[in-house]
Amino acid sequence: MPISAQAGRRSLMSDTNVFPSTDRTDLAAMLAGAPEQRLAAVRLLLGRYADPLAVYARGSSLRTVADPIELVQGFLTDRLLRDDYLRKWLDSGMALRRWLINGLHLYAKETRRADQRHAQLDAAYDVHSQRVPEAEAAWSRALLMNACDHVESELRRSGHDTAWEIFRRHFIDGRSYRELASEFDMNAAAMAESSRRVSCLLREAVRLLLVREGVAPEDVEGELYRMLEALEEHR
Repeated sequence: MPISAQAGRRSLMSDTNVFPSTDRTDLAAMLAGAPEQRLAAVRLLLGRYADPLAVYARGSSLRTVADPIELVQGFLTDRLLRDDYLRKWLDSGMALRRWLINGLHLYAKETRRADQRHAQLDAAYDVHSQRVPEAEAAWSRALLMNACDHVESELRRSGHDTAWEIFRRHFIDGRSYRELASEFDMNAAAMAESSRRVSCLLREAVRLLLVREGVAPEDVEGELYRMLEALEEHR
């Protein structure tokens, strides 16, 4: 079933609810709303960022401060329930995961002040000074799965189920086009073209997620490259 990558891209970009998880506009509206809306924003971010932050803490110097899971849970509970914490992020222009990593280090500093054994961590923290490939891979998987979910939903909603199924069977399940030819009654060239169009939609969806997380448009290609590099290092 042919699909138009351009039409799909327009559809993805016009749906204001496609990527609610870290969309600055949606979050700003939720944070300015009633208490239940602010709580919904907190729950949404907890669901997406708790696990990657724990991976980050486990692979960085923070693992010497406290159990990574307990540290992250304490940080998110403390910071996300503050009315001004996410508003400050909205004003910062920083990508959300970088903001949270910085915040996690500040929270760790607060919790360890009584323990001089960790004095070496008191130096000012530069978010770019520690690269933790496992954490970058965790961020990348979470973002990529989010993009896949919404591209699949968009394609199914627009009646292009077959295009998504071919893409999934080939790229996710590892089936060859030769194996899939009889199942979909299409030749390999047609299936490859269909998958290419889905790949374009997926790449655009990832770009949108990155921009909505706070990555500057001119930095998106570099961020995509780092995502792929992290995923390749930690399959």
